[in-house]
Amino acid sequence: MPQGLPKFLSNSFVQVGKNGLGHALLSPARVNTTLPSGAHVFLACSTTYPFGNTLHYTYTASAPFTLHLRLPSWATRYEILATSNSGTSRKTNDSLSLRPDPHTGMLRLDLLETGSVEYKIYSDIRTEDRGNDTISVYHGALLYALDVGYTDTIISGTISTSTTVKIPQNVSSSSGGIPNQAHDHIITNTKLWNIAIDPSTLVYHTSSIDNENSELPNPVWAHGAPPNYITATGCEIEWGIEKGLPAPPPLKGKRHCTGKVREVVLRPYGSLKVHMAVLPTVRFTRKS
Repeated sequence: MPQGLPKFLSNSFVQVGKNGLGHALLSPARVNTTLPSGAHVFLACSTTYPFGNTLHYTYTASAPFTLHLRLPSWATRYEILATSNSGTSRKTNDSLSLRPDPHTGMLRLDLLETGSVEYKIYSDIRTEDRGNDTISVYHGALLYALDVGYTDTIISGTISTSTTVKIPQNVSSSSGGIPNQAHDHIITNTKLWNIAIDPSTLVYHTSSIDNENSELPNPVWAHGAPPNYITATGCEIEWGIEKGLPAPPPLKGKRHCTGKVREVVLRPYGSLKVHMAVLPTVRFTRKS
């Protein structure tokens, strides 16, 4: 079993002081714990994060406690609506007095025994400069890459008949001695990869996935499955291959369109089998 997810989940919530519970790794999760102060807390978070940026919390506690919520460094602003079962509610955001702790980067909420919290995080498209006038494109917690399409050719594996392979009894195998589930994959792009984009034309798109009962496709990391994507205006440029890989992109002054200007699509990096995540930049002159 992969170790990443269990370790991520087990570290999602942290103790803060004697009466605080912090959600450090934002994700859909639950925690049932007793704080050093003696307060017993059950808290559940429902969210489509990192595809959506709204987190819905419900909680029940044996005594008042403090909830700490991580505010990511990329957040442009936030809103929090805390409602207790007694009927009282309070709304706060970055324009009010609530500020993240300078050491932990967390927002502090003093909560009563039972209630709910809605936490909205806002983000803009941002780019990070790479070498030779190239950029990487982000929105929220996700890196976006150029969708160059793909075909997946599956080749059944074979081994030498002189090789001894021990296969578990519950796993079927082919005559070549390799389990039928084992294959070689040849993955090839189906769209142009040698694209430069104009960063000023980046536009973020998403469907409505921030409701408390929103569901994501399963598997969410399949090609085209995430509900978020970014469009940009770009064009094909002269950009060669070296040793089977893209060569360094041409220098900015020698970077010229060789094809028509077109709209290109960037998708979350993890949903693409083949991708270009470091993109050369160009500037298109707009007609007045």
